[in-house]
Amino acid sequence: MKYLIFLILTFYLPSSYSETVSKETKKNEAGYRWETIDSQTKKALSYIANDDYVNFEKYMDSVEKSNPELPIANSIWAAMYYKITEEYRTKEFETDFDEVIKKAVTALEDEKMDKDKGDIYKAKRLQFLGSAYGYRGMYRTLKGLWASAFLDGKRAYHVLEDSLKLDPSLIDNKAGMGTYLYWRSAKSGVVKYLLFWGDKKEEGINYIKSTLDDSKIIKLWALGGLVRIYIEEKKGTSAIESADKILEDAPNDIGTLRRKAFVLEKQKKPEQALAIYQKMLPILKNNDGIKIRGKELNTANAQIECIHSILRLNKLMKIDDTVDYKTEVKDKLRKRMTDSYIEIQNMADEIEKF
Repeated sequence: MKYLIFLILTFYLPSSYSETVSKETKKNEAGYRWETIDSQTKKALSYIANDDYVNFEKYMDSVEKSNPELPIANSIWAAMYYKITEEYRTKEFETDFDEVIKKAVTALEDEKMDKDKGDIYKAKRLQFLGSAYGYRGMYRTLKGLWASAFLDGKRAYHVLEDSLKLDPSLIDNKAGMGTYLYWRSAKSGVVKYLLFWGDKKEEGINYIKSTLDDSKIIKLWALGGLVRIYIEEKKGTSAIESADKILEDAPNDIGTLRRKAFVLEKQKKPEQALAIYQKMLPILKNNDGIKIRGKELNTANAQIECIHSILRLNKLMKIDDTVDYKTEVKDKLRKRMTDSYIEIQNMADEIEKF
């Protein structure tokens, strides 16, 4: 159930018309109508993917000012807060996530926004709403709220499906829909999906793959979903191929780097995995202490996890590292540990025993 997380792939946002082209001749053309916001959203998501939160926040100022048609900013911020929570192993931004996702869902559920605006507008609103349900479901999986997370995933699927029917040009919807199809089958249990659901894993994968060539926004996120699916399917080569495509555009993506290292370990390639963990640590240190809407990002938990992986592989390969990681953890990072959804305390304890 935790893999409802991948509904993050459904994240898109609407926009107003460009001022440089005639509104009278273009206002009913769906592809043009959302060109600006799709471009802006893609750029905002690229900052998130590359763990560049300083430039993300700066860029969001322009996004918030230039798109009055739909409440897009809260959905984007929800994507950012979720990634920090998952990949930086911290709960410190929980209240921030709760605030923005509540605002996004409440606003986007308001059908009155559709009045006199036509199906194209409604389709985009529903696309946003599917995204918001997906993020909320993802977060609930981290909290262990499986039932409500599952319901949000189901809501997201049907909303995205309705959106696509209204506007078939919103091809990105299929990434979110495919994610739900796959993980619903993969995690619902053999008896349940054979009797009531059927095995739709392959259909889900094909839905996601069908968006890669024509995606307007979420290609990186679709590839990220495939990485996780291929890991679940134990298809390591395919997982690494998708990960490498992400890293071409987002080389600092902590989550993708971590999952690639995981696969390399499974493939008995510890040297390559170690090199990735060693690349991750400076990225985590570089983001340590940055301010996001005035709140400091503490990366101590993620640093401890990364150091644990480095020392574990050093021990496996009998490498004597010149860096005194143990002292760094004991004297600095341990004191800054915060609540997390993984067992950071145990990792810190084990580091002292290496």
